[in-house]
Amino acid sequence: MRSMMMIGALCLALFAPVAPATAKPENALIEAMLKGPIEARDAACNYVMAHPEAINPIYLSTVALSLWKRGDRAQAAFWFYVFQVRSRAWINADKSAAPLRGSLNQQIGAMINPWVASDLEAWYDIAGRALSYEKKIPLYPKQPADLTPEQWQAVVAKARQDNDAQFEEVIGGFRKDPAAFAAKRRENGLPVGPLQEPGAPLPSDWR
Repeated sequence: MRSMMMIGALCLALFAPVAPATAKPENALIEAMLKGPIEARDAACNYVMAHPEAINPIYLSTVALSLWKRGDRAQAAFWFYVFQVRSRAWINADKSAAPLRGSLNQQIGAMINPWVASDLEAWYDIAGRALSYEKKIPLYPKQPADLTPEQWQAVVAKARQDNDAQFEEVIGGFRKDPAAFAAKRRENGLPVGPLQEPGAPLPSDWR
């Protein structure tokens, strides 16, 4: 009964006229992506992709996980990198969220990174587009306590700057010697070549 009530509330939220982000049933969206049946999970995931400001940045990881479960691996990788930069800003301001973010980052990254890195150019494209897209979508309307709006904007900007630098250092660095990168993956028993079963492509406006 409780599950049916939750799903019903979620459906009402998904199809009702758009209200301010703070009025969205954030917990219901997260619970549906983590524990709901396939239909509710996919509906919640699709909603959050259209309204990424609807949930705390830490839980954007659930979008990546939901997409991975339904077989849309390229999109899962994209949202995993959106999660990384958004949640980086959050834990820089609120250290209490760092253990949860670290656990989610490790768990989901262990699935996504070895897969997407099989195709170095695809990896660079997906991650680069995610970092660009993240800068354009609305921020979560809440912010860590004890920060002014100006201070929070500065934290967000610093996290983006650091993430961009890390992206070029890590993935950009591998691209300087792709043969060595491929050889290392083969040595570790990892696939090299086109992405396997990427699922739905990234929409053209995700960039």
